[in-house]
Amino acid sequence: FVGDFLKEYFDLYQVALDIYKLALDPKYPSDTLFDEGTQISDQQQLDCMYRIGDTYTRMSKYAEALKWLEKSYAELHANLGPSHGSTLRALTLLSRLAKESGRHEEALEFDTTLFDVSVSKFGPTDEFVADAARQLAKSHYVGGRYKKALGYYEQNFTIIRQLYGFRHPNT
Repeated sequence: FVGDFLKEYFDLYQVALDIYKLALDPKYPSDTLFDEGTQISDQQQLDCMYRIGDTYTRMSKYAEALKWLEKSYAELHANLGPSHGSTLRALTLLSRLAKESGRHEEALEFDTTLFDVSVSKFGPTDEFVADAARQLAKSHYVGGRYKKALGYYEQNFTIIRQLYGFRHPNT
């Protein structure tokens, strides 16, 4: 029963992948996939690339996911800029996948970029910056850089405490 459910679940992921890839195919007439005369925009193409990577992640196909997410991140960065929400979302998922794949130095690079961009976009006391600091702390900790990790964990704690108070569960 569980096996059948999982197979059906992954079949739906495969259907989603097929649709996203079809939307990106320049040979496919877009008016057969969308309303007549509607063209898929550049933003939608970038979103499809991200969603393909995300879907492969959900299927635990990390090598394929990384390939699509790296491509998506590069395109998002070039077209929308480093601080756009979609770019940051792709970078966050890239970092997580790099960690799960044992590519810790790459994850550290992604987390450092995410932290730096977050601070410049949101300011030093934003919740997103706190999360980026926590992720960067994890990367430093895994790499054996415990003093650096502690500094970023402390920064995370300080921001969360300022935002929510000392008694909040996230603190």
